[in-house]
Amino acid sequence: AANDEGPVIEMNWNLAEYLPEWCGAQSNFNNVIASYITAVYEKMKEEEQQHEVGTTPVKRRCLSQLTPSNSRPGSKKSSTQDKEPSKDDAAAHIVFARELIAGELAQKLFFVTQKIQKKGSKGRDELDDEEEEERNMMMATLTKSLDKNPALEFVKSVCKVLSLDPNVVDQVTKLRRDLLKLCSVGEFSEAGMWQDPCISYSLPELICRACNHCRNLDLCRDQHQTRVSGRWAWQCPVCKSHYDSTEIEHQLLSVLHNTSLAHVLQDLQCARCRQVKQPNMTTICSCGGDFTPLMQTKKYQEKISIFHTIAHHYQMPQLEEAVAWIIRGNNWTSCIA
Repeated sequence: AANDEGPVIEMNWNLAEYLPEWCGAQSNFNNVIASYITAVYEKMKEEEQQHEVGTTPVKRRCLSQLTPSNSRPGSKKSSTQDKEPSKDDAAAHIVFARELIAGELAQKLFFVTQKIQKKGSKGRDELDDEEEEERNMMMATLTKSLDKNPALEFVKSVCKVLSLDPNVVDQVTKLRRDLLKLCSVGEFSEAGMWQDPCISYSLPELICRACNHCRNLDLCRDQHQTRVSGRWAWQCPVCKSHYDSTEIEHQLLSVLHNTSLAHVLQDLQCARCRQVKQPNMTTICSCGGDFTPLMQTKKYQEKISIFHTIAHHYQMPQLEEAVAWIIRGNNWTSCIA
């Protein structure tokens, strides 16, 4: 939306919630992304005003098109005319975005990254706000891993968002390499690769009992959560009423039962010819290939781990007991880590 003072940007980045605020990583992330979006938006608006209705934009011809040899009858056309449009032929706002990332934005990110790195090296102070402490504990429960380098997480998050535009991928790649070097991390190292900071599991078509609003609810990333009787509960974004946590727990138990049943009763498939195993007593396929399960155990174990985290954090005793029974039976102690 835009008003008399200028454009208003609403920032709803889920990955920004997992950046630590005690060192300014979260606020600096919002400021950098908002300033970049505003600058590109204003450039696009300026470009649109230049090409108003009734005016025809004129494309400047290059020198190779003005040479007399190209205008002679029967002469061969220049090879430059057959090439695809280069970066110089891109729209003005694309060129502006590339120059912005390579110049002003890069200098700003260098300064901000060093500032966050300096604060992060000193360590964090004790939290006085209980609500912020509860929020951090929630993030610690749901996140896959917590990195002790806030500057590195800031760099990876900013570069991930900037790389969403395919027109500036080259500039962002170079910027990412320089920023990672500033954090003493290699460009192709595992620590420099961006990973989703939070687990995710969605319940499809969940209906609110108060207003009948239907939506897909991401149990881990949904922003409409409040404390009810000492436990976290989800809210309807329309009427602000709470969903029934017991009903959600029963749905998750049903999903867990169906997933476990499908994993146990699944067919075996030949790794070579991809044919489903027919005889029960054979150990290898007729083509000589080994049989492998259709549903990989690793994916099933990851889903069990997600259910264990959800059950523990949102205090679902029945779901937690069912998941713990599966973990004990398969000796998957890594799911509880």
